[in-house]
Amino acid sequence: MNKIDDEAYMKTQIENGLELKIVGVLRQKEGTSSGVNSPSGGVAYTSALIDYTSEQIQNSDIVKEQEANPTINVFTGKRICQRSKNHSIRLI
Repeated sequence: MNKIDDEAYMKTQIENGLELKIVGVLRQKEGTSSGVNSPSGGVAYTSALIDYTSEQIQNSDIVKEQEANPTINVFTGKRICQRSKNHSIRLI
């Protein structure tokens, strides 16, 4: 369920969010090529942040609910067809 227009919900999420410190900004030098133009841009994360985020996701209520209901999309309440499930797994 998209709650982006729910101001109270969004405010709570921001207040309870993880605070990150930006320590630098990467810019590609003119006339060069690199991965900075990749979809993630010039944003880099430490492995500790990636590990922390992965752990938080795996312990979230929504993941637990989805694992308990593997044939139902817990966001939409609709049945997950095997073809969609296989496609989603390939994307991960």
